[in-house]
Amino acid sequence: MRWKQFAIDFDEVPPPPRPGKPPPAEDALFDAMQAMRVQAASKRLDMTDAFEEYAGTGTEKNSGVMAKNRFRSTMGTLFRGGFLTGDVLSQICKRYGTGDRDPREAGCFLSVRWKQFAIDFDE
Repeated sequence: MRWKQFAIDFDEVPPPPRPGKPPPAEDALFDAMQAMRVQAASKRLDMTDAFEEYAGTGTEKNSGVMAKNRFRSTMGTLFRGGFLTGDVLSQICKRYGTGDRDPREAGCFLSVRWKQFAIDFDE
């Protein structure tokens, strides 16, 4: 009988607020993202589809959030030999970061909202 109350209580838990869009990018990041966009267009790369493939099944795919190290690895694979530098990648991780703070990198989080990034990038 206690499972019924648990189910009722669980359904009444409010979902976390949806994060809004990040503010406009700084000029240097915007220029790098434009160069990446040209590279993605030449490869016929749809970021949303590409990230869904790398996210696999389960929580990362359904939530649109993945671990920062996995996000960085995916971006490195997608933009091999291109305009993606460590600085640009760190700025992207900061802008789309979520979850717990990363103790090793100031201003960063341990997870990245890959789905929001992919949507923004494709637009």
